[in-house]
Amino acid sequence: FKNFLANQRDGRIYQGISGLTNTLRLMHNGIVNLPSSNKPFSENVRASLIPDEGMIMCGTDLQGIEDNTKRHYIYKYDPEYVEEMKVPGYCPHLEMGLLAGLLTQEQVDFYKWYDKEKDAGKKDFTEEETKQFKSIKEIRHNSKTVNFSATYKVGKATLSRNSGLSIKESAKLLEIYWIRNKAILDIENDLQIKTINGQMWLLNPVSKFWYSLRAEKDKFSTLNQGTAVYCFDLYVKNMNKLGIHPNFQVHDEASFNIIPENKEKTKELLQLAIQKVNEELKLNVTIGASVDYGYTYKDCH
Repeated sequence: FKNFLANQRDGRIYQGISGLTNTLRLMHNGIVNLPSSNKPFSENVRASLIPDEGMIMCGTDLQGIEDNTKRHYIYKYDPEYVEEMKVPGYCPHLEMGLLAGLLTQEQVDFYKWYDKEKDAGKKDFTEEETKQFKSIKEIRHNSKTVNFSATYKVGKATLSRNSGLSIKESAKLLEIYWIRNKAILDIENDLQIKTINGQMWLLNPVSKFWYSLRAEKDKFSTLNQGTAVYCFDLYVKNMNKLGIHPNFQVHDEASFNIIPENKEKTKELLQLAIQKVNEELKLNVTIGASVDYGYTYKDCH
């Protein structure tokens, strides 16, 4: 809030760009690293960003983009695994908890049931059902931390520190992860890398760009994150061509103001924009984009 107040001009915050990461992701300033609404004391941070009078805010982001680009690369080496992940209701984080013995199949089934009923508008859950759901959700969160960080070569000590799991639990989860995701190592072995004046460069087969590779352990992270950024940048390019110009963007999400009457038309244009991305790239997976509306940024993201 202090930063917003210090940098506002006539009631507006302007997002800037301070550079690029090695995967060509924009490094923002002004509006960046906003805490999620479930963090302590952060409920109104995102809610303080509002559209112009008489307008609503539209937010769109690429759904699970880094997970989808990972599936694209894995497909060549382990198509059966990718097909499993395409089954409706599949959740890699619940699967990780199940394989690690942190969850039972009954708990996984219960979580999916509760989540589906909640999305459908059910509110009359018993106190015990809600308590059980929250307990499983915490385990799922830890498994999610493993799935994302293990992909990029986290060690057991760092994983333990970041997740709150014990060293032993972290080591077990990492072991299971790499048995399940051996294809990532196969992908790394087939990447095209060259060294110029002591600097390694990695060729991305989707974008056709050469990316700065800082260390051997960063091969897949550079490949996958660079691909995700490229997908999002194409999405934003298509938005602009269709007349939709974001006010600001953060990682894989963009936001802009529209008049309420244009909600359906805007959604159609955004669906067309992401369709064009899929048609151009022809990945082994289909990239999807969510579209949400609200009167504050919190409502959209």
